[in-house]
Amino acid sequence: SDILDLDSNPKRFGLTQNYPNPTNSETTIGYELPNDFQGSARIVVFDLQGRKTREIKDLQVGSHQVRLNRIELGIGLFTYALIADGEVIATKKMLIE
Repeated sequence: SDILDLDSNPKRFGLTQNYPNPTNSETTIGYELPNDFQGSARIVVFDLQGRKTREIKDLQVGSHQVRLNRIELGIGLFTYALIADGEVIATKKMLIE
């Protein structure tokens, strides 16, 4: 996975729907962490059985994008979550064909 930095000064937490969705190759997830956030944050991807299939740790404050590919995840329906200091901030679903 790649993490891309975006120029922004977010004031709150945010998680965007991945795009493209569905995808058969690569997908991008956007997230925002407030600039004054000093805790730990991560994005976790789960399969339909609730198994963790991917985890992106040590997210940085600001607005960023994470790229994931089908090789990392496999094929199927997945849920992904932005978790900050152990609290689930937001969840979304994605389909990898």
